[in-house]
Amino acid sequence: MTASPNSSAPRPASMTRHSSPAWLSSSAAETWSGSALVGVIAVLTKQKGSDLWLCAGIFAAALLYYFLFVRPRSDRYWTVPGAEADTEPAAAAVSGTTEP
Repeated sequence: MTASPNSSAPRPASMTRHSSPAWLSSSAAETWSGSALVGVIAVLTKQKGSDLWLCAGIFAAALLYYFLFVRPRSDRYWTVPGAEADTEPAAAAVSGTTEP
């Protein structure tokens, strides 16, 4: 067991051998996204046309609602009441640094 760099809890040695898991590699991601796309196409070709048009209508209604109602009122909608505004840039928040 080795010590984890971010906490005091030890990790199994097998987790420290590789810098990243194999499923995070770009070739694996491309393979999974390609097979997912093939799966979606296969499923969509087996649906009734009326069901696809119904889903397209619901999606279009949601887009209209968002762009015509919610987005123009973004100062009042989709906000958390009582939340404080961000004071530091997003990059600093992610990296944990507070550079001026």
